Amino acid sequence: MDPSSLSASTMSQDALAALPSITKDNTYGATFVGFAVSATLFGILCAQTYTYLRRYPLDKIWYKALVFTLWYVRLSRCCEMK
Repeated sequence: MDPSSLSASTMSQDALAALPSITKDNTYGATFVGFAVSATLFGILCAQTYTYLRRYPLDKIWYKALVFTLWYVRLSRCCEMK
């Protein structure tokens, strides 16, 4: 059979058949690991934010607002649902 006589749809079906199947069962582990790493890093960020606000109460309000804004942005990113 001449390769030029194959239709584009037949070639794309063959290419798709060669890919490994992706199911929910084999992606839950990666999702859980990503969630665990993200939650751990957010916990560290919360501890650092709390420590900063407690340790330096006399810092300028601008610095505190910047720290709070960065913490809030990260909080909103962690809690967004897709």
